[in-house]
Amino acid sequence: MSGQKPDAGSGSGPGPDHPGADLPPPDPSKPGEPKPDQPKPDQPKPDQPQQPDPAKPDPDPTTPTDPDPKPPAPVPAAPLLSLAVDTGSSDHDRITSSGSVNVSGLEAGATLAFSLDGGKTWTAHGGDALLPDSLFGTDGEKHLTVRQIDASGNEGVAAELSFVLDRTAPDALHWTMPADRPALGAADRIVPLGAEAGALVEYRLATTAAWQTAVDGQIPMSMFHQDGIAHLAVRQTDLAGNVGPVTTLTVNLDATVPHAPTLALQNDTGVSSTDGITSSGNVVVGGLEPGARLLVSTNGGDWDEWAAGTGVVNVDAQFPYGGQPTVQVKQVDAAGNASVAAALTFTLDQEALIPNWTSSSRHQQTGGAAPDQVSLNAQDDFTISLHSLGARHQDSLAYRVDGGAWRDAPADGHLPLSTFGADGKHLLELRETDLAGNEGLRKVEVTLDATPPVAPTLALFHDDGPSATDHVTTDGRVVISGPDLLGLDFQSRLNGGGWVDERLGDNSPRNYPSVGETDLEVRFIDAAGNVGPSSHLHYTVGDPDTTPSPSPGSAKIQIPNDPAISSLWNTAYTQSGTILVFNASNGEYRWDDGAWNALGDGTIRKEQLPGEGLHTLSIRTQDAAGHPALTQRQFTIDDTKPEAPHLALIHDTGASDTDLLTSDPSLRVTGLEPGATWVFSGGFDHIFHYGSGDTISKADLHLPSEDYAGLVRVTVQQIDQAGNLSDYGRIDLQLRPDGAVI
Repeated sequence: MSGQKPDAGSGSGPGPDHPGADLPPPDPSKPGEPKPDQPKPDQPKPDQPQQPDPAKPDPDPTTPTDPDPKPPAPVPAAPLLSLAVDTGSSDHDRITSSGSVNVSGLEAGATLAFSLDGGKTWTAHGGDALLPDSLFGTDGEKHLTVRQIDASGNEGVAAELSFVLDRTAPDALHWTMPADRPALGAADRIVPLGAEAGALVEYRLATTAAWQTAVDGQIPMSMFHQDGIAHLAVRQTDLAGNVGPVTTLTVNLDATVPHAPTLALQNDTGVSSTDGITSSGNVVVGGLEPGARLLVSTNGGDWDEWAAGTGVVNVDAQFPYGGQPTVQVKQVDAAGNASVAAALTFTLDQEALIPNWTSSSRHQQTGGAAPDQVSLNAQDDFTISLHSLGARHQDSLAYRVDGGAWRDAPADGHLPLSTFGADGKHLLELRETDLAGNEGLRKVEVTLDATPPVAPTLALFHDDGPSATDHVTTDGRVVISGPDLLGLDFQSRLNGGGWVDERLGDNSPRNYPSVGETDLEVRFIDAAGNVGPSSHLHYTVGDPDTTPSPSPGSAKIQIPNDPAISSLWNTAYTQSGTILVFNASNGEYRWDDGAWNALGDGTIRKEQLPGEGLHTLSIRTQDAAGHPALTQRQFTIDDTKPEAPHLALIHDTGASDTDLLTSDPSLRVTGLEPGATWVFSGGFDHIFHYGSGDTISKADLHLPSEDYAGLVRVTVQQIDQAGNLSDYGRIDLQLRPDGAVI
């Protein structure tokens, strides 16, 4: 029987129903009345000596007294009660499996009366000194009251005894191996189930061995002698001393500590595969038993359980900024036995440093998510370098161009322009690799234009010396010509002096003030900054009053850019649309078969020109001897501005063939006059380019990058054979290089 036993009370002594030992039993029918021979409250008890009351006068000595008073009845003493056998874990805890009660201290000839309900009912029991177990009925808490009655019938003081009677043996203990544990380890404990509160749990291996106490109900693994299957007997004894049945438990024991695991870097990513410097925090754990768990500690910290059975420990999260972690690992086998710790210290470096580059180019852009950009000309230099030359000086630096093979950077980092190959756009990739194998990548879009422009053509605007080719003139103006002149930068210098920056906005003659022999040197500079070869013009600028005139009969007809005979001529293309006639003093001119007109100062002005069409200009002069000379030249005058050309996508790859959404920006130019050329701009390099034919390719547009996406605005003007420039034609398209909707 289980349960906490109540306080059993005192063993024996006067009860509440027996205040005196010499009084007869009280009359239960008259509660509250004094019992027979019981002194009144104001009378002294018969067994106590009377004391004089100072408040009362002494009795009259002459008053008669009873010569033979009756002595008080003796009260038997309370019996002594005790359990015959206190069978519990303590011999005085009054928890027992036997209800027999010893009664002592009885007078000779006395009998007993006992009560089990607190004195409500009494049962006579003769004079036996032992109350048998059978008197107490079923198990439970018992409250026994006993008094003795002497031979004269005087009832004694009641004695009480409380105890717990438990005759029921406890249930058998039970226990089974845990379902998730194939064996128990050395640190485990067996805790049998079903033990009553306060019960004594015992165990033994052999049937002949002594029972051993399970402290706190736990059985240690040290009592087993070897690994393997063992059979263990267990039982419990309750607080009353009742012994439960024996249960045999089957135990599988594995108390052997596993070996320490082996540790190695999964990827020693550095320049050496054995230097312990890596960018990966993965540690491979070997030598594990099947089903073993891992306990991991880093840098002496707490032990944490790792995912079972993975065999790989990662410490990236614990060292987000790298460092030198020391990883300790234990394996815990299926039985729970933990090995000694294995340790591995290594250097973790996961920071990839981005290499640097520098260039003398005036056109470069860095930063942002897009690749860096730089435009290089033949005079520019380009150098690559490590992120820093401090602690990371052992890093290696490599590069590649347009997805080719990686090459080690030269010692000085200088990349010659030949590295990039032909002119155009190239993708340069830089890679810095540190000792841990981290790779810092950087991309640079290089636009290479290392081809210098051609040398300019130089000519005197007015070679008015004795010969039209003697480079002797009184007019120091020079005509500079060459391809793609519009917007072209150039430099000039006179007589070996310093270079002067200029810009060729048109082909108008340029004045270089000088007198005497002059050496003019001019060189073009293209949009990329390439400096072309220079051209020299040697001429002599004389005083108009002293410079000899050309001989008669050799009049010279000239217009700017001096088109060939029968060429088209746009009068608006020149200054004031004039024609200059030299070596024709006092000469005359006429158009076609018209009247002769005085040539005057040798200038035929625009208002003196005929209308559009093919015309013949005749110049008539006479020498001093009166010999006539006639010079003629044909012109086709065309002052009509052509129509603006039209632009259209060759491949409009969008959802509609008219939505101007495309992945291919190639354009078709239409509406051109026969023999016309055109000038266009894509708006990105701010330069107008000359073209012919009817196609503008993607490369012609000079986009900011190969994968540029967004608005592309192209303007174009046509130039007819006479040089008349049309209005602008324009197209705005949306470029999606990753593929427009088809």
